[in-house]
Amino acid sequence: MTGHKPRTPRSFEHATELAIETLGAGRCAAAVGRSERLVYAWSDDHAEALPNARQMLALDRACRAKDGSTPFADAYAEALDYTPAPQADPDVCVRRLLGSIGRVCDHHEEALADDGRYDAAERREQVQHLYEARDRLDRCIDAIGPTDGEAAGVEDIERHRRAG
Repeated sequence: MTGHKPRTPRSFEHATELAIETLGAGRCAAAVGRSERLVYAWSDDHAEALPNARQMLALDRACRAKDGSTPFADAYAEALDYTPAPQADPDVCVRRLLGSIGRVCDHHEEALADDGRYDAAERREQVQHLYEARDRLDRCIDAIGPTDGEAAGVEDIERHRRAG
């Protein structure tokens, strides 16, 4: 398996994991002036430590500079049930989504190669990969935004349903 521990989706621990994926643990540690070990500890669902607000902002700034993402702002917005205006580059969002989907596929292939089915730990890990892919899909939709043709597309679907 990939070695990733399952994280609670859309949590600050998950945001830390996304920052590590984006920047690498070394750059995360440099951005906040702390050790890589502490940064990894922040990504553990069972650890008591979390980055403080200044550290979260520093990590979001570094991620935004690299790929337009803001994992901590996204986790905070999720906690408040708030959807900010789209900010990310749609091309970056799609590339990250494809990477997440690739991890879902790789995990599935690895599980099937082992014994043809998922055990409990593999199921948890696969669900985590699916949550990550869903989060990335939501970010892509937000980044691309609504189009003028969306309403027409819905009308075409309804017209096709009535005709069929």
